Amino acid sequence: MQFSGNILFFSTRLDAVQTQLAGKAITLAQALPLRDDVSTDETTPLQVMMHYDEKLGDFVYTGLTI
Repeated sequence: MQFSGNILFFSTRLDAVQTQLAGKAITLAQALPLRDDVSTDETTPLQVMMHYDEKLGDFVYTGLTI
């Protein structure tokens, strides 16, 4: 499997997060230390959390393409 684009690192450093959100790639070393308390509620689009039936399969993870 190969991914294109940037990887979003959940860093504890505000400057590292701001750099990524501005569209610039950073390395894992630049992102360290990473957050260890990330909730799926923080990373899941709202429309996905509204469905608990077969409709859930209609929503893919944001930004992930295969």
